[in-house]
Amino acid sequence: MLEQVDPVRAMQIVSEVSAKTGYAFKSEETVKIIQHTARKCELNGKDLEYFYILLENELRDFLMRASINALGELNRRRRELCAIYAT
Repeated sequence: MLEQVDPVRAMQIVSEVSAKTGYAFKSEETVKIIQHTARKCELNGKDLEYFYILLENELRDFLMRASINALGELNRRRRELCAIYAT
């Protein structure tokens, strides 16, 4: 499926999500998300049109996971600092 993906259309979707969220996806991130999306479509027997719908969702999910991970890391560091200053 990956060889059938229209790179212009895929990058249009990436640009739209970028514009809506204010996040500039790095090239490596974009490639991995596109590969992941194609793999999900293949595993679930979905067609190319579904890929483009799923791509937008996968980009947003990537940002949500990154945000959750960043908050988790921030909380972990706060706990460490509190433990250091509590002693």
